[in-house]
Amino acid sequence: MGTGRLTTASAWLVLCLGACSDEGSKAKDTAAGSVDTDTTVDAGTATGAGTGTATGTGTATGTGTATGTGTGTGTATGTGTGTGSGTSPIEVLSITVVDHPTMLLQKTLEVSLDAPSAVAAACQADARPEEVHLLESAEVSDAHVLTVQGLAAAEAYTCTVAALASEPALPATVDLLTAPLPGLLPSGVANTRPGSTPAGDYTLYNHQRLCAGEDTIQLVMVDNDGRVRWFYQLPIRGSVDMGTEYVGDGLILWGGVSLSGVNEGAPTYLSLDHEVVYHSSFPEAAERYHHIAEQADDGSIWTLIDIDAYDGARPFTGFGIHQIDPDADALMWEWSVQTAIDRGQLDADGVVDWGGNWAGPMNDGVRDTVVFSLCEGYQIMAIDPASDDIVWSIGGPDSLRLVDAAGDAARPPACQHGLDVDGQRLLVYDNAHFGGGTRMVEYTVDPEAGVATEEWSWTEGWTEFIWGDADYLDGTHVLMTRGHASCFSFGGGRSEIIEIDKTTDEVVWRFTLDDAVDGLYGSDRIDGCDIFASAGTCPAIDARLVELEPILGVTR
Repeated sequence: MGTGRLTTASAWLVLCLGACSDEGSKAKDTAAGSVDTDTTVDAGTATGAGTGTATGTGTATGTGTATGTGTGTGTATGTGTGTGSGTSPIEVLSITVVDHPTMLLQKTLEVSLDAPSAVAAACQADARPEEVHLLESAEVSDAHVLTVQGLAAAEAYTCTVAALASEPALPATVDLLTAPLPGLLPSGVANTRPGSTPAGDYTLYNHQRLCAGEDTIQLVMVDNDGRVRWFYQLPIRGSVDMGTEYVGDGLILWGGVSLSGVNEGAPTYLSLDHEVVYHSSFPEAAERYHHIAEQADDGSIWTLIDIDAYDGARPFTGFGIHQIDPDADALMWEWSVQTAIDRGQLDADGVVDWGGNWAGPMNDGVRDTVVFSLCEGYQIMAIDPASDDIVWSIGGPDSLRLVDAAGDAARPPACQHGLDVDGQRLLVYDNAHFGGGTRMVEYTVDPEAGVATEEWSWTEGWTEFIWGDADYLDGTHVLMTRGHASCFSFGGGRSEIIEIDKTTDEVVWRFTLDDAVDGLYGSDRIDGCDIFASAGTCPAIDARLVELEPILGVTR
């Protein structure tokens, strides 16, 4: 237990999702000695610091003025004035702070009251009072368990707790201290353009030091200042070219882990407290996965698998596409690159080993299609899922005519990694193997006209030979994930996550990892109201904190 202090608070229910951490033995060693297992603070008979008046049927005692009418017994302790008929103060008897052994950025408050009530708690960073996490429990009980997630590492917090039904309010406080981060996590620098508003408040990314010989993978979430708020070490080993995204309701989807064992890298839903909610286990899921696991608008998951493929008598590792129904744990649709090779629709030389590195659904204005990317084939291709035929491509001998906005010939992509779809638009991370700088480029496809139009592109001139991702954000913003692998890249550089406004080409937000050996593949932006319970990142929670200020006495 650590030290704490208690004075006395109240509330309803806000589900607090949060910053959990699982670093295995390294994290346990880091936490040991830094923060004790729990803190218990006994309120005893606390008395208020100011004057208060209590009227009702009972006896009132306190430091200050107390008056009572009628008969009966009761006790009033706290600050301020309480009035009412038949009401009484409710004291916080104790607050126990429970530390998770590996989730270093999560704390649990076990609250004991002297009478049943709903409760609220506000945990405020001592050094940065603008950071406040609000927790509420609507249950009318004399015992409550509140968990705060999304705390910053190596930070001191003061948590104020109060019973909602108490008159007057009697807030109590207890101290929290989070442990330092383990060394397996990267450090980085975040910058927001002055006057700009990023499209999210948190960023989730996958991380690995592959070029340092490490095959462990971490999922990391940072705020817009670059502070780590949540992390998780995958229980498997492989390569960081994989899928990672926040899908809402406190769930993170990860999967498609390249170079992982059979079924190990299958799509998995993980809760923020590190509970596996779903892992693909239907019969056809016993495969090796790579590059992607993404949830579509209909809730299905798209991923890629390794297959044994043949170019005549020559064997090689090809790829297949799986569409998965996670609710039924069933395969909805599948496609094999062998089908396209056998039908003469795809040159096996463009597939190489693995070949595909992204797949997902797209309505091209004519039909529903499934689009996939061939990095070394320098092509983006669309499948008609009804016939399994390839119906159009960008790049390659049968490409749609690729033009710019003026109708002139446009530069084709040269090794594409992560893609995103919005209607008939494709946002592409183009590694640009043939020069011109790795870029993010947007196409609008018109299969009826046989044209794909380059609408926008953006580059800073650097080149990354492998890895990378592109994502649409709200409005005109897009997200570019620069996956730097120091042992494969040309020249220097660092892994970066860059948010860009397409209308101005300005960088709205940039997060750069400090060490060249820190690699990443993809990232995802998250709105502050969709995760955690921080008043600083969610206006609705901030408004509720203002409502509770007379009870908790906490302001930002």
